[in-house]
Amino acid sequence: MATIDKITLFPTLIYHIHDFINDEELLEIKKNIKKNKKDLVINPAFTPPALSTHRSYNNNFLLNFPSVKEKLIKVSKLYGEDTGFKCENKINNSWFNIQKKGSMLTEHIHEMAYFSGALFIQVDNKSTELFFYNPNPFLRFSPTGGHVTPYNFEWFKIIPKNKSLVLFPAWLLHGSKGNKNKSIDRISIGFNII
Repeated sequence: MATIDKITLFPTLIYHIHDFINDEELLEIKKNIKKNKKDLVINPAFTPPALSTHRSYNNNFLLNFPSVKEKLIKVSKLYGEDTGFKCENKINNSWFNIQKKGSMLTEHIHEMAYFSGALFIQVDNKSTELFFYNPNPFLRFSPTGGHVTPYNFEWFKIIPKNKSLVLFPAWLLHGSKGNKNKSIDRISIGFNII
């Protein structure tokens, strides 16, 4: 048999870091969220919409937490080194979301950023997972014969845990795959890095 060179092209790196923040930082963030609920607006990325500070006047929530912001900058620098992408390594904007029971995160990307992330503040086993979708547009039309491989899977899911961070390329389509959140308040912080 002839020699076969198997070349895996164009991998996509996602960081999933457990216990990214400590208990004290988690408590401080929760207190600040409770204090800033007055700034909440409707976030159209959710159906039915969830409450968020994403489009409010204060569109960089993480400025309130210098130690967390500094850790995010460090990990995004490492992510940039691992992926080979160079950017300013600056948090362009950040916000918190309070996703109510019955809402879902519609499929979307984060425009005008290099990297994006989600820091989970309040989730439980009833909270929706975070799904990432394969960017190959032909997968939905190609038969797989029931054999899933790293080359033909349509999506990958991350089960959110309190204090965990997910960092990913901003162009990567993500959402809740049509699944409705079943927890009372699923709280996360979203951010973009330029």
